[in-house]
Amino acid sequence: MLPQHESLEADIIVEQEDCNLVIISDLHLCEGYLQNRRAYARAERFFSDEALRNFLEKIHTENIELAKSTPPKPLKLIINGDFLDFIRAKSVPDDRERRLFRRYFHRLGLMQREDDFEIQPQENVYGLKTEPHKSVWKLYRICQGHPLVFEALVQFIARGNRLVIIKGNHDLEFFWRAVQEEFIKLLAANWPTGNGRPCSARQRCTRIRPYVEFCQRAYIVENQIYIEHGHQYHPITRVEKPLLNEHELYLPPGSIFNRYLVNAIDHLAPFVTYIRGTFEVVRALIISHRWRALRLLMRHFPIATKMLLHGHRGVAFTLFVEVFPYLFAILYASFALFLPLIWKAYSNWLIQHTGSAGEFLISRWFLNLTLGIGLFGLLRLLTKFLSGRNLTFRLKEAFATAQARITDGMNTDLMDGHGTTADGMDGRGRAKGKSEHQWRNRISRARQRVKKFLILGHTHQPTVQPLDENWWYINTGTWIPVIEHGYNPIHAKITLTFAYFMRRANGTFDFDLRFWNDDKGRSERLVVWEGV
Repeated sequence: MLPQHESLEADIIVEQEDCNLVIISDLHLCEGYLQNRRAYARAERFFSDEALRNFLEKIHTENIELAKSTPPKPLKLIINGDFLDFIRAKSVPDDRERRLFRRYFHRLGLMQREDDFEIQPQENVYGLKTEPHKSVWKLYRICQGHPLVFEALVQFIARGNRLVIIKGNHDLEFFWRAVQEEFIKLLAANWPTGNGRPCSARQRCTRIRPYVEFCQRAYIVENQIYIEHGHQYHPITRVEKPLLNEHELYLPPGSIFNRYLVNAIDHLAPFVTYIRGTFEVVRALIISHRWRALRLLMRHFPIATKMLLHGHRGVAFTLFVEVFPYLFAILYASFALFLPLIWKAYSNWLIQHTGSAGEFLISRWFLNLTLGIGLFGLLRLLTKFLSGRNLTFRLKEAFATAQARITDGMNTDLMDGHGTTADGMDGRGRAKGKSEHQWRNRISRARQRVKKFLILGHTHQPTVQPLDENWWYINTGTWIPVIEHGYNPIHAKITLTFAYFMRRANGTFDFDLRFWNDDKGRSERLVVWEGV
């Protein structure tokens, strides 16, 4: 019986392996291509399955070519959060699938009885909750929609490379040991057989398990590279504790808002919530869907607010004031549209409550409209003031955390193969003929020359930025479309970005932020403007 609460790895992993690194994030694989309908699920945002397969094949080949005559270092592919999007998976199993899976889950020990796979009415609308067996079912559904991705990952590992999966806010279900084990089984199902390779399912899982790591929070490479998804530095997606109760995960307010409102909006208008800026999102909904969008907001926004109030009152208020000005504008516009039908009743009501001021406004409709627009502007300013603290990504906090967790001990990668460091110190870290003070100064200077890197994802914005003389900040962007201005998915930008870290001979790293050009079959340097 699998222990449901035990994760395979610790919150923070410190790695000392001699590998080159490829870091990607925010793929957001969901239900993918529905073969029985010959269409993509409306919740799907990742459409680059073949591009990812080609990318993994090419980087493996390039890694061998770069090594030239020396044996090539293995590649380590680090998927830095939001690899799978459990939050957006809304499908529920039908009766046949429930019968099949509940027997399987019972054998795994995830359910005490075979009739435990019950689905609540609310789950039929908003998707399954986060119990281990329901998370495993969603994992199988995602794999079913993206077979090429899982095949590509297995081929990548079969060539001697490594895979690391860091948990993000959209794939918190990787906390469950059962989900991690089933992920390995799904990879093993595609493991190539023959030519002496293992054939049984158990043998394939045993062979593949040492090459796959799961990380709950942060991954540190050689005290030089700090890798974390980044949702912990965004108050609306911060996870305060792993579990809500014995069987369910703790969901941050952003995940609850996604589950009960954003998913419904995206089902009505795919990609609309990926537009930058709340104003653009609301404008796109009003222009494209009008009354359907208003009905959806009126139906789902109160439910989302109610669920947030159970454990996230402060953020619930923040989200309410963020959306309220637009709800007000929609209601005001709707009221103005039907105003001629109820003009007399409205006039009497306004005059009764405001007296001469109401008479003045009734006789001047343009002033009435101007007041409405002015009130909308004031509400937006109030929203910016009230919600800024809870809706802002905190890079400074991430930097401070990385600095604290990168240890101050001597970096053993400065040692050469003869028991001395690059500065001529012996294998014990002490320079011959030097005093203790001189030795410490030389160690300090050597340490300062080693560049360190903070790698985050989460924001979907590829970034390269020096933080100080010794630190770089790199954001690996996303592999799903990003809409910068307006609602036009046809011209959405898909960057397919990744960070490549190559280990130098002295143990330090050099990096490049690149993107995969699938049309040309090669990676290219990403155009990133320097900061002002």
